[in-house]
Amino acid sequence: MASKLKLDKLENFNYLNKGCLQFFLNKENSDKVMRERKKYD
Repeated sequence: MASKLKLDKLENFNYLNKGCLQFFLNKENSDKVMRERKKYD
């Protein structure tokens, strides 16, 4: 599937390679993340 979508290895994506753990939440999934891990900018 990755080749069909022309995706490269995960190590080549800077946001994954550098350890970025940012993600977006909505009302449905907000309660699945611990409060200490949430940051509001």
